[in-house]
Amino acid sequence: MPGGTFTNQVPVTPKECSMNTMNTIRSFLYGMCGAVTTAARPDEYLEVDQSTGRIKVEGIPEGFCLVIGKPKGSQIVITVKNTGEEIGGYNPANVTRLGGHDGADFSVIMKIAVKKVYDRNKVLQFVHTEWHKERPNCASVYVFESVAGKLTGKFANYQIGVITPDNGHTWLLCGEHRYKGQIFSQNGSFVVKPLSPKYGPFVTWMPIFKHPEVRRLLRDANIQEWAGKPTDLDPPLPKAATDNEAVVQWSSMFAGTGRRFGYAWLAGQREAVVVLGQFQKDSSYTPQRGDVVRFDKKEVFGTKGEDGPRAITNFRLERRTWE
Repeated sequence: MPGGTFTNQVPVTPKECSMNTMNTIRSFLYGMCGAVTTAARPDEYLEVDQSTGRIKVEGIPEGFCLVIGKPKGSQIVITVKNTGEEIGGYNPANVTRLGGHDGADFSVIMKIAVKKVYDRNKVLQFVHTEWHKERPNCASVYVFESVAGKLTGKFANYQIGVITPDNGHTWLLCGEHRYKGQIFSQNGSFVVKPLSPKYGPFVTWMPIFKHPEVRRLLRDANIQEWAGKPTDLDPPLPKAATDNEAVVQWSSMFAGTGRRFGYAWLAGQREAVVVLGQFQKDSSYTPQRGDVVRFDKKEVFGTKGEDGPRAITNFRLERRTWE
């Protein structure tokens, strides 16, 4: 079965990147596409279901290589953010360009590692691709709006990666928006206003402006001077009104152990609460910033005991602050 250690061999360029023409390629927004190989066999692309993103692979691989294609000439930057740090940077060396074919340029993110956690009896407990790492389980793709050949300052941060929601029984190639914003200039630097309050402040992603390709793109962009209020850059969250309410701060499908993970605030703004997708009462609900959720109970989460965060269980949407 697929497995073994990582190799230094780089995947070959997919022969084409047209929608629904290859069972090894999944289409994403903005004309992008993605494909995966195991880390042990980077020359063999795996079958991917176009609608669900399910990857056809035997057993539990040691890791994956992720290939992303973007339209030639597009204002798209494929990066990898160091999510092991709160405000981690973007290392261009973690992305290798493969070249172009059939109207697309391809890049590869190597070494998306699969972590296996065993108990003291060496029984396998958990399997997942790690997010909180220098090389996480997803790529951060920045898509910049362009009008008449000039960037307007509007952009989207779209993430594409590999997760397993059920301890390695199913592997998924998936993507989601992490942020949408408008760039402004202020005192010789940049500030970002979220296109909706639900995206919150851009602080954790600010190192993207040090990325050489982004700096090149923004050099001739039509960036307006900032003239707004601080609360436009960091829209305040509502507050939980009762002991059984929490307000979502952020969530991501790539965080946690393969299921949606995030943070929220309890009443009194005293404690950060871990939001785990497997504890949802309604599995179709996707938590977003500003959502007020109601839960049945809270439990100690992690290793910090009473001083640490709480996990809220059986939670459901009470009201949505921002669409």
